[in-house]
Parts: sequence; C-alpha cells; structure tokens
Amino acid sequence: MARRPAPLAPRKVSINGSVRWEVRVPAELQPQEKSARPRFLKESEAKGYCNRLKSDLLRYSDKARGLTDAQKIEAHACFERLAAYPTATLTNAVDLLVARLDRSARSFPVSELAGRVVADKIKEGGRGSSARMLREIEERMGRFSRAFGERTVSDIEAAEVRAWLMDLTTIIQTSWGKEETDQPVKQSTRHCYRRILSLCFAWAKRHGAAADNPIADVKLASPKKERVFVFTPQQTATLLQNADENLRPYLALCAFAGLRPEQAQGLWWNQIHFDRGGHGEIEVPEGTDKAGGERIVPIQPNLRAWLLAAPEAEGKGTVYFSRHFRRKAYTALRKEHPSLPEDWPQDGLRHGYGTYRLKVTGSFGQVADEMGNSEEIIRSDYYRSVSVSTAQAYWNIYPDGARAQENDTNSL
Repeated sequence: MARRPAPLAPRKVSINGSVRWEVRVPAELQPQEKSARPRFLKESEAKGYCNRLKSDLLRYSDKARGLTDAQKIEAHACFERLAAYPTATLTNAVDLLVARLDRSARSFPVSELAGRVVADKIKEGGRGSSARMLREIEERMGRFSRAFGERTVSDIEAAEVRAWLMDLTTIIQTSWGKEETDQPVKQSTRHCYRRILSLCFAWAKRHGAAADNPIADVKLASPKKERVFVFTPQQTATLLQNADENLRPYLALCAFAGLRPEQAQGLWWNQIHFDRGGHGEIEVPEGTDKAGGERIVPIQPNLRAWLLAAPEAEGKGTVYFSRHFRRKAYTALRKEHPSLPEDWPQDGLRHGYGTYRLKVTGSFGQVADEMGNSEEIIRSDYYRSVSVSTAQAYWNIYPDGARAQENDTNSL
C-alpha cells in the first residue's frame, strides 16, 4: 500500500536540547527551496512558511492542469529518462540545456577565434603580444580552422581535438609555397599546437564563448627530449663560404649573434651599431622575441668582420634574406657533409651560438640575456661536452681576407 504524504505542517523537534519547528518540504517543491527540512525558532514562522508552500502547490497544480496532453506525455518521458539518475531533476536538465543554448548564442565560429584573441592581445600588450607569438597563434589556429572553422567554439570537444592532433602531418616549404606531406609531425610539435589551442580556448572561456576549455582534457604523451641541432665550426664556415654574398650577413647574425631566423631577416641595418661597446652592439627590437621585450646583443669580432664585408648594396634597409639562396647554400654544404639533415635545421645556427658562447663565457645568465631565453633553457639545450679548441675555432671563423687578432678569442 502506498504511503500517504506527510501533512504540510510544522513539527516540534529537539536539537541538542533546543526546541525547533521543522517543515518537510514536498518533493515537487524541493528544487526551488534552499533546504528539504528547514527549521525555525518560532512556530508562527514555520506555519507562515507552510502556508506559502501550500500556495505554491496550488499554483503549480493549476499550471499542471493547463498542460496539453502532448506536454504531459513529454514530461513523463523526460522523468522516465531521468530515473537512471536519482539526484537529477527535470529542472536541472532544463537549466543545463538553457545554459548551453545561451553560450551558443554568445559563441562564434572557430574561424573567428584566432582573430579575436590576437586583437585582444594587441590591445592588452605585455609579454604575450610579441609579433612572434601573434604570428604563431594565427598560423597554428589557421590550420585548426581549416578542419573546424565552421563549428561553434562552444561545441568543440576534447576527444575530437586530440584525434586531430594525432593526425597532424608535417608541412614543408617548397618553391611553390607550403606543402603538406604524409609524414606525421613530432610529438613536440603536437604539444606546440596544443599550447596555442589551450591559450585560445581559455580566452574563449573567460569571455563567455565556451563553458570550459576542452584542451585541458587533451592528454598527450610527453615528447622525447631531443638534443638541439648544432652546426660544427667546419660546417658553419663551409655554409658561409658557399652562400651568396648578400645572404652572408643574415647567416652570420644567426650564427654569431644568436638571432632567431625571423629576427635576423627582419633586422634593420640601423639597429646594428658598430660604434657601441667593444666591437659594437645589435639592438633586437621589442616584439620580435618570444618574451616580447627588447634586448641588446654584443657584436663579436668575427661577426663584425662578416657584417663589414657585406656588399655595398647592403647596409641599407633590412638585412637581406632569401629562402632560395639559403637552400642553395645548404645543398652545397650537404654535398660535403651528407650526414646533415635533408632539410634546413631550424635555428641550427642560433643553437651554435648558444653552445659555443656558453663554452667561452661559462655563464648561463649572460648567454640567456643575449639569446632572450631563460637560464633553464640554456642549461638544458646548450650545456654539452664541447672542447675549448672547438669553441675557439667557431669564434675564429672569418671571411676570406680577414685575419683574426690573437686576442679576439680572449676578449669574448
């Protein structure tokens, strides 16, 4: 026999010796009330609360009688589906759906996400607004948008993002432009894409375009730590000798000043000051570094010689760069050293600077300041077994006709 519902009236209870008046809220009203069994100090307060509940029951009863048969059938079907989740109510389910619909209304296509993030970072300024960082956001999110561009940001799920990351293949630069290959990317590259995706979706969450950041649930195996590629002194010298004379300043800036490729090819000659310091200084402008800040790099004696040996046409505007001439010089180098990687090693010359500079200075902090890195990166990437004679050979790479002074290496 079914149990009769308890009458809607207060009852006296004793709590640690103190008398209270308790009301049992009917199940259908519990979702809207703060407590299923509220207690009151006075009986009059409890009775007033009961009267308000009775009015609510009558009002809800009238609304229930106003439901159409179709609405009643639908409500019953919803209750049956929720029966597998005892703590869930129809109100909870509707609240979740409405919240999702609200977010979708405030959301926007994935194809717009990168543009909005970049615009906000430019407006905000600071460390995360360097030209390098903004370009990385646009490039990596651009590739993501080609797969998910028409989807709404709020609808992207972790599982599909991880599947996309695992299917990523390498893109190479050809004379016709960028080409996608069938070769899977390195695990470290997947982590780079994941980092940018997480940054953008976290921004979307903060701005109400997504309920959460799905990338937080994308788990990838840690990439295997690989030693950075470093050109030997002999390979560096051969590369410079085989390069077009207009390209040599660019290569020398990467090798003997530790500039990143995009910094060297975007550097203006008027940012190279031969009249400052011992042999001169290079002013790396704000916004071209990962950290976004400006830094000063000392000009080493052999770098000064390479820059001063540039053709007269150089020395104006920006430092000359040609991907074609770089590829041509590297092809000539590989004929003498077939064991070198098939493609141009990204940052290979810069890594040489970090390795051989650290050997002669012995200072992680100094090299970190010169390269625009943290001391941890300098220690993990460039602290390796290199002989003093090898480092000296590197810093004595001069253009033909230029003779290194005996004290040049000692002054490094």
